[in-house]
Amino acid sequence: MSNKEIFVFYRSYNNAIQRIQKPTLKLQAYEIIINYGLYGDEPQTDNDTLLAMFELIKPIIDNNNKRRQINTENGRKGGAPKGNKNASKKQPNTSENNLKQPNTSENKPKNQNKRTRNKEQGIKNKEQEIKRENKKEKLSLISSDDLVRFKSLYPNKEISELIFVPQEFNFDLLLEAVSKSDFLKNCDNLSLQWLVDNYGKVIRGEYQNYTKDTKPNTWQNMKILFEGE
Repeated sequence: MSNKEIFVFYRSYNNAIQRIQKPTLKLQAYEIIINYGLYGDEPQTDNDTLLAMFELIKPIIDNNNKRRQINTENGRKGGAPKGNKNASKKQPNTSENNLKQPNTSENKPKNQNKRTRNKEQGIKNKEQEIKRENKKEKLSLISSDDLVRFKSLYPNKEISELIFVPQEFNFDLLLEAVSKSDFLKNCDNLSLQWLVDNYGKVIRGEYQNYTKDTKPNTWQNMKILFEGE
């Protein structure tokens, strides 16, 4: 992706970044968006919060760049550029010219009208394609109320500053599934972000039988994996 002079920075970007509490992460979030918007640089970080934010914002920036490129290419095809001598020439304002070349749509060549219609349809098709791409995956920030509820129930578990969840996410189902699993309740290193990332497995009850009594070896291995020996 080539360097650009400008890119669109939406208010929603800033609203999301302001949810981040740590000043260092907040600064990195701004730098990630700006560097990708202007230079196309992918983020060089392992922080899940920043990567989740980038994955949500990246397709919006890409689609804006595509739309700008389409408009630029169409503008290049629409007559002589500014400063061109041919663009400044004017037809003599005589009655003879007005009679021979009346400015009506009836005298425009049919092929020119057809090319114009095709160009306009092409732009509409491209815009519809971009809208479809935007609808493929929509993420949203988890609500602050849900964060407070989770913190009150599991004060020792880590909660990231910025957590994005899919449309089908149901916080009540997640809490219910966690409450039925001793492993999920008692393993403090299983953060809220981990539970969201494994949302499908959690609500299907795949971790309900990970208990000290029924699966001691599996329990111990999982505790070592997430908490260390």
